[in-house]
Amino acid sequence: MLRAFWDAAVRLDPDAPDEARVLRFGRAGELAALFTRAGLHEVEESTLTVGTAYVSFEELWSTFLAGIGPAGAYVVGLPPERRAALRAALADALGRPAGAFRLEAVARVARGVVVASERLATGPGRGARRGSPPMTGAGLAGARRSRDSTRVLGRFAVVTPAARWLRGVR
Repeated sequence: MLRAFWDAAVRLDPDAPDEARVLRFGRAGELAALFTRAGLHEVEESTLTVGTAYVSFEELWSTFLAGIGPAGAYVVGLPPERRAALRAALADALGRPAGAFRLEAVARVARGVVVASERLATGPGRGARRGSPPMTGAGLAGARRSRDSTRVLGRFAVVTPAARWLRGVR
């Protein structure tokens, strides 16, 4: 969905802040590399596809007029004539839907395992070591034993673009 928006925006304004150029972790391998650099094990990366139904093109366009996110901020920052041109370009890109329609969006996801025997990033400049109390908080599924009998403190999962931090590791 946002790909169609940014493609239309860049056709009209090559300097538009296309999320594919300005946001991190949107390309294949970037989340997995982040998790690996953070010391996570059994790192896996994939994509999730979600669909949204709209009753009309106006319903879709009104979401941008709310100014939410990079796309919305871009739209509300345009002068009225350029905003109208972008609206028309997006409608063209979507085949000028006359009624209800559905769009799909793809998010990158990754998961990794935190092993107790290694230093863990728990915030900027801090870490936990083996023997520390169990970690708690979002993203942790609790301790378990992995196949090699290493104590696992938890699992982390990140979905982009909303999630920008991995327990204090950028």
